[in-house]
Amino acid sequence: MTTHRRRRCAHCQALYSHQSSGPGSDGLNNEIWCPDCMAVVNAALKSVPVAVERFSEVVTGADRDAAILALHDLEVERAKKHAAGELVIRRVYAPLFYMDEGKITATKPHESVTIEGVSYMIGTWSDNREPQEVRREMERDLRTGETRPWVDVWD
Repeated sequence: MTTHRRRRCAHCQALYSHQSSGPGSDGLNNEIWCPDCMAVVNAALKSVPVAVERFSEVVTGADRDAAILALHDLEVERAKKHAAGELVIRRVYAPLFYMDEGKITATKPHESVTIEGVSYMIGTWSDNREPQEVRREMERDLRTGETRPWVDVWD
């Protein structure tokens, strides 16, 4: 479903129609600026190089163990909330499927846990609850080559 919403541009104050998703919701479509002002912003940003690249890496050792323990604690907390009749909110990822002779034998969903602002993704196969892979969101400074954990900033 596509939703159009009338907005007023933050810069020129013109009324325009904003489409939040679906075909035609890219390019000059923005919820803050009208298409004319967005074209100016895009043109200005073309000369500014990207400073950081986001990627994920496989985690081993103590960091892996800490992420698995944090996921276990999160699952215990969720079970307590569920038992108390509270709403349990969780992030859902598209699973990977393991095909054996044309039949789906297991799925690999990802759970996400955050430790000190750093996101870890933990993958497990449905027929084996032991975590198979732990990945951490990372960033690489493209000017210096330095890598460090990606920290999400929430206002």
